[in-house]
Amino acid sequence: MLKHVEGPRSIRYKNLEELTVEDAPCLERLLGDMRLTAAINVSGAPKLTAFGYVVISSSNFLLFDEVIEKDVCNGLRAPLLSVKILAISVKFSSKNDMDKLMNLLNFFPFVETLHVQASDTRFDLTQDSTDTVGSSYHEKLDHIGCVMNHLNSVRLESKVHNIYMLEFACFLLARAQVLQLMTIQSKVFSTPQCVAGQQALLNQSHVASTEAEIVFEDMESHDLEHLSLELANTLPDPFDTYHR
Repeated sequence: MLKHVEGPRSIRYKNLEELTVEDAPCLERLLGDMRLTAAINVSGAPKLTAFGYVVISSSNFLLFDEVIEKDVCNGLRAPLLSVKILAISVKFSSKNDMDKLMNLLNFFPFVETLHVQASDTRFDLTQDSTDTVGSSYHEKLDHIGCVMNHLNSVRLESKVHNIYMLEFACFLLARAQVLQLMTIQSKVFSTPQCVAGQQALLNQSHVASTEAEIVFEDMESHDLEHLSLELANTLPDPFDTYHR
């Protein structure tokens, strides 16, 4: 537990079971590791602008603030108005996980940059389950404030071919009115033929922003696990792999 944290701009956590941050007026970045399964409790961090990675499929994820008392999304309470950069890990094929993701986004109403990494495996993507996202799932979703009004940069990542991630990409393209850049990374994008196939799928989607650009990248040269705290303090976006 960290209380009355006056100095650090960034906190890096790894392999914890619980992290509680209270009264941290200078804290700007709360950065975690993709394998994190900790319960996170945050309050009194008015300058927190970058937060992640949040592991959606972790059932004990908690985030508290004193602004309101109503519990939503497994104990998540109150929007964090200062967060502009959010990084998330989610199983795109799971309806339960995607429901949590959509609820979570409502608590970060001014997010401008969103990083989402798939936790689906090849087995998950072929698994027949009642929890699997249906073809009309995204069409039925309510409007999300940050997606419609503030989201201008998105990075989606999956090691395997992930049609569910592409459906989420289409959802964002159709709703994000000020989107400027969507980057989609996958290890399957090593050949022009693979990229062309994915681009053809996205071209069928309505695009709300006239300035939106879609970029496909191979993941081989990117590594999210070697971000030092020193580097996190200097990068405009600590999750942006372009600068490492």
